[in-house]
Formats: sequence, C-alpha cells, structure tokens
Amino acid sequence: MQEDEVSSLITEEIEKIEDDALRPFISEIVQHERANLDNKFAEFNDKYDDLVNKFADNQSLDDFDS
Repeated sequence: MQEDEVSSLITEEIEKIEDDALRPFISEIVQHERANLDNKFAEFNDKYDDLVNKFADNQSLDDFDS
C-alpha cells in the first residue's frame, strides 16, 4: 500500500454504505485524513493508531494489503 492510499479494508467498508450522499462524503473525509496521517504532528495520529489496533484485532494493516 502506498503511503497516500486508504487501506482496502476501509474502502471495502465504505462501499457497503447504501446512502448515495453519505458514501462519497465519508470517502472524501477518509482520503483527506489519510493524506495527513503520516505527519508526525497530526492532531489525531495516535488516536487513529489506537482505533486501527482496536478494530483490526491487533493485526497489522500491512498483512491485508499487497
């Protein structure tokens, strides 16, 4: 996975959203936030890491992307 790409785990979940107005909105937010995650001073960087660990059963996202 390139550093600026959103994980396929996340994009697959976004695609399941049935609301045609909400799906692109969420997608845009995720893409915007992903672009800022590598900034070590990003405001929510640690919170995102905690959420990924919580919801990915402590598996690395690198295990899922090729």
